[in-house]
Parts: sequence; structure tokens; C-alpha cells
Amino acid sequence: MGQDARWGVPVDGRLDSAAHPDNHRIEALAVLVALSMIGTVIKKGSACGKSKARKNGKTPPLSWIVATDSQYVVDRITDTIKARCNQDVFKRISLELQKLEVKYGSKIQFWLIKRAQNHTADLLARGAAKMSMQGV
Repeated sequence: MGQDARWGVPVDGRLDSAAHPDNHRIEALAVLVALSMIGTVIKKGSACGKSKARKNGKTPPLSWIVATDSQYVVDRITDTIKARCNQDVFKRISLELQKLEVKYGSKIQFWLIKRAQNHTADLLARGAAKMSMQGV
């Protein structure tokens, strides 16, 4: 069984300059942050050298799952529906995915989960929003 990681990060003006981002934009930005964090984990795991990392059991996983209850985000990332809005964010997501796949050989899957199953993400989002309001 693989490792399970959950992060909550404020999505605010420090991450995006849109004056009044809508919910869809924030959901897409959250995916961008998740991909960036995956890249950071991979880089840190790779920094100690692959053979040494394997001996220490620190090799980062090559397969990752980003779970979201956002049909909007999953449809646009998987090209089910072309993005008309927030194209800049989806372009950044596409570039980050290419980097993770080409440079690190990682496979990223996007899972659409039911809203009721997304309790943990809701808790993380509330915590991140609180951090943002406190200026953390």
C-alpha cells in the first residue's frame, strides 16, 4: 500500500492575481498547488540519490492520485470539455503535468469523488482559508 498525503494551502492573492476568483478557478488552483507539492516531494526524494533513497525506503512514488469533487476540474484536465474560462490556470496545470511525467516519470491520475467523500478536503480547505485570513 502506498503513502497517503494530505495538504491544505491558502489559495489567495499570493498564489493568483485574479481580483475576484470564482469557485471553479480556486478549485483549479488547488490542483495546481497539489501538482507543485508533488513535484517538491519528488525533488526532495530524488536529492539524496536514487540508490541511497531506495535503501532508506525514501524513493518517492511514481504514481499519484489527485482526488477532487470538482467535476469542472476533472472534465477540463482530462479534456472531456475544453476550458473557456480560467485557461491560464489550466495551461499551468498542463505544463506542470508534463514536467512531472517527462522529467520524473510520474503518473498522475485524477479521481472524481462524491461530495460526501470529500470531508477531509473540506477540513483542509477550511484550515487553509483560516490561515489566509490570518495572513499566514
